[in-house]
Amino acid sequence: MQEYGIIPSAGHTDAIYADMSRAIDGGLSMITHLYSCTSTITRAGGFRRLGIIEAAWLLDDLNVEIIADGKHLPPELIRLIVKIKGVDNVVLVTDSLALAGTDVKHGFMQSTEYVIEDGVCKLMD
Repeated sequence: MQEYGIIPSAGHTDAIYADMSRAIDGGLSMITHLYSCTSTITRAGGFRRLGIIEAAWLLDDLNVEIIADGKHLPPELIRLIVKIKGVDNVVLVTDSLALAGTDVKHGFMQSTEYVIEDGVCKLMD
C-alpha cells in the first residue's frame, strides 16, 4: 500500500493489542487521533487486554497522530506522547470538518448526531 502513497492508519476503534499486532503485519503504520476515540485497557473474562493506546507505546513501528489544538488533549498529555514516541513519530493533525468556520451548532453527519461547543465538534454521547 505504501508504494502507492497509502498510509494505513487505525483510529476510532475498539481494537485490542492483538488486533494491532496483526494489523502491523498487514502494513499498518499509524494511529489516527490518539486518545480521541481510541481504545485503552479493558477486561475480558477477568483479564486485562491492552488497547490502541498501549499498543502505541509498545509497538515502535507505529506513528501517532494527535490533535494538538489545545482542546482535544491537555498540554501535559501532549508532552507525554512526545516524550514516549519522540518527535519523529508524532504527527500533528487538525480535526477540522466541513462545518469549520460556520455558525452551525448542532446537526447530523450521515446518521451521527453532533453538537459544536467551544469550537469543537462532539458526539452527543
